[in-house]
Amino acid sequence: MICSKRCVTANGLRQHHQYSHSPKSQSLKRPTQVSMEQPAVKKTRTNPSKPAVQRVHCRRCNESFTNKRDLYLHGMQRHYQIGQGTQLLASPYGQGPYPWEIEGGENDLALKEVYEANAPLILENHREDHIHSVYNIPLTNDVDMHQLMLAADKEKRYRFFKPYENDSVFEEPLFISKRRDLEKIRRKLTDLNLREYLMKQRPDTKWKPFLVTNALFVIDTTNYTLGKGETSLPDYIKDKNSIHALVKDDKHSKPFTDKLCAFWCLALHRGQTITNLECNVQHYFQQWNGYQKRRNESTYEAKLFPGLQLQEIPEFESCFQVNINVYELKEDDTDFCVDNVFKYVRTSPLLH
Repeated sequence: MICSKRCVTANGLRQHHQYSHSPKSQSLKRPTQVSMEQPAVKKTRTNPSKPAVQRVHCRRCNESFTNKRDLYLHGMQRHYQIGQGTQLLASPYGQGPYPWEIEGGENDLALKEVYEANAPLILENHREDHIHSVYNIPLTNDVDMHQLMLAADKEKRYRFFKPYENDSVFEEPLFISKRRDLEKIRRKLTDLNLREYLMKQRPDTKWKPFLVTNALFVIDTTNYTLGKGETSLPDYIKDKNSIHALVKDDKHSKPFTDKLCAFWCLALHRGQTITNLECNVQHYFQQWNGYQKRRNESTYEAKLFPGLQLQEIPEFESCFQVNINVYELKEDDTDFCVDNVFKYVRTSPLLH
């Protein structure tokens, strides 16, 4: 008897003897040697169905977190900067009660953490400019309008949704030129189905709207003239190779003294060379006068033309069958679109 193993059948006994006790099987076995100083340690086997959790790191302080949400809160609480001398707006809740304070119960600390971490965005001050202005209005939860929201899922986790200027509750911008237009805006805000709008903004059905924090009102001033004014173009625009400044006649090197900038741009856009624009400019100006005359609007001589008003651009587009985008270029080479609201035709846009 070689070993104590028991086999049920004779065939099983023969296979056991062949693979365990034959001379050939003994030569294939490798002896194991275990050091007495470092005994063998059995490693725990990880579950392949549960992959290791990948941690995310803060790029500023290298602190690690298990998810991006905690990383975002860390960045807002520790590293977000509002700028020197910049003041936040006052809280809409005053001295309280705050939405995370529950009367007769424990405060909702998770909501408090998210709200206070995003306070620099919720209470951000207004950004006013002579053309493009943004007004931030912090709100309590009892409102009839919306741009931002906090959402909570079943586990009482909250997410803050930052507003952007191009994310509007209205399908198109509202034009205001008279006092009665303000009443139209008030009615639109009152008739807005806020609950339906909020439900459509959810990332998925696990989340539900919980708190409206603030609203952004973006105002673009339109009552200024597109034409030669008292202030000349800055050097960073005139010296830019990709821009035709159109401050002088390249053919005769004489500065322009009229206010026909829109017509100079139109002639250049329609394929005329920079040295052969004048004839086409006069033709387009007469075409514009005829269009205005048919609409019973004022007409001018070229020398007395006051310039194209921004609010007249929709009619200008309709007259010449072009699209016009008006941009403001900053000295740091950033730009934003001042006007691209009214579009009637499908031709290439004219950048002015």
